[in-house]
Amino acid sequence: MKFRILRPGAAAAAFLGVVACTGCTSFQAVAIAPPSAASSPVEPGDRVRVTHLDKRQSEFKVTRVTQAGIEGRDVSVPLGDISRLEVRKFDRRRTWGLLGTIGGAMLTAATIYAYGQSKLYEEVWSEDP
Repeated sequence: MKFRILRPGAAAAAFLGVVACTGCTSFQAVAIAPPSAASSPVEPGDRVRVTHLDKRQSEFKVTRVTQAGIEGRDVSVPLGDISRLEVRKFDRRRTWGLLGTIGGAMLTAATIYAYGQSKLYEEVWSEDP
């Protein structure tokens, strides 16, 4: 069995591609309102964080949204018991910040590596025979 080793540039590009595709997510506050036929800020499949009136927090994946409340796998929260509702969504700012940080670190590492290689080249070729 043969293994192919990626060059550092190809591996870095693959890593950045994966990070860009998955992206960063964060919880973003949405309005607490009964679902209407037009649109609802929460849909089945969404990951939510609910802050209850008594300050407890629940985090779960929504399985059903009704006029009475939001339901998850083993949890049901009435709309009247919710003081804050947040939905996990894609966050462009965090994603670009992460990509910029990783890209900057990679550029710095490549510059240091290239500088080190040029010094090594100078030392080898500048020696007298």
